[in-house]
Amino acid sequence: MILYDWKTGLTSKESHARLITAWGDQAPSDRMVRTWFHEYQQGNLKAEDRPRSGRPRTAVTEEMIDAVRAIIEEDPHSTYQEIQHILDISSASVNSIIHDYLDLHKVCARWVPHQLIDAPKPLR
Repeated sequence: MILYDWKTGLTSKESHARLITAWGDQAPSDRMVRTWFHEYQQGNLKAEDRPRSGRPRTAVTEEMIDAVRAIIEEDPHSTYQEIQHILDISSASVNSIIHDYLDLHKVCARWVPHQLIDAPKPLR
């Protein structure tokens, strides 16, 4: 929509006003619209992001989450280092999978759900 507005000759403020009308609070900021207008004026009409340095986040996938879940179900006493070694992923990825995706917490050297309730909580 921003590229269309730029091609039709609207200003960045007019384009931003149209975006606010269409998207409300979800619209990009005025500064972002101006940035895109500047990119278009420089001749960059592609909508893709430029390549960035660093590696994309690939270790946290459904397959890795399932693999970590299987390792923990098989051996609740498994450690970060063991999981990291078995799956060949970083310790930060192991930590993220265990705490953010599986919602587990280590208690007495055993992985258990964060919220302890009367009924057992199934692993997701």
